[in-house]
Amino acid sequence: MVAGADDAAHEVRLVAGWLDQQPALRTILAEAELAEPGLSLDALVSALRSGGGGIGRRGFRWPSQTEAGRAVLIWGLMRDIAASESAGVDTARVVFDYAHSVSPL
Repeated sequence: MVAGADDAAHEVRLVAGWLDQQPALRTILAEAELAEPGLSLDALVSALRSGGGGIGRRGFRWPSQTEAGRAVLIWGLMRDIAASESAGVDTARVVFDYAHSVSPL
């Protein structure tokens, strides 16, 4: 919430890396994947883009039906942002793109 666009992906990478090193959390996330098999990050990105530009706008529908499914999708989003940051992608652009998609305005 307080990181600038240039630092946000780095912060997400730190959190995702920490989460990935926690056996109990990995177990919970693996179990959550069983709630709705076949969910993909592409489905979330597609829903964000087709939902009127953001979660707060009419038309957005989660491509999941459970909280577990949503956790899996957000975990995928975090890992995608972390991978982009690690690969040296312009993370300010990555964060801007995702933030714009979920902006309530």
